[in-house]
Amino acid sequence: MLFINNNVFAQSNAAGKQTALITAVSITGTVVTIDADFVQMLTGKAAIKAAKKAGEAEYDLNKKGDTTWYVPNDYFVLNENTKVRQLTLSANAQIFLIKEGTSSIAKSNAVKLKRSFEGKLFTLTIINNTVTVITEIYTP
Repeated sequence: MLFINNNVFAQSNAAGKQTALITAVSITGTVVTIDADFVQMLTGKAAIKAAKKAGEAEYDLNKKGDTTWYVPNDYFVLNENTKVRQLTLSANAQIFLIKEGTSSIAKSNAVKLKRSFEGKLFTLTIINNTVTVITEIYTP
């Protein structure tokens, strides 16, 4: 995964979905909190443009010497603000993780999330600063 930092503010209290890197998971009794760094997962031309701007796009030269720009696996993670937000999961939050060795997603729990969050992307559904759904994003 590739990241760049431009320190642009992104709000954490907006209701809706956010793509995030989870940097920590804490379980204290029945209370589960996560530390989340909101990012953008770009694909296609937007990914190439952002990666080129960051100096992280790759390229090939064809037989004519023309340049073809690309990003590995056709995605680029843009991290314009590295602010980490601490969010609490609702008591009935749903957690969906990718089954190891597959691209299939399955219902899971906070204990399994705590064991396997590092270096992975997630979609968080947030309502009133509370996470109601965490879904791991498949990345090849």
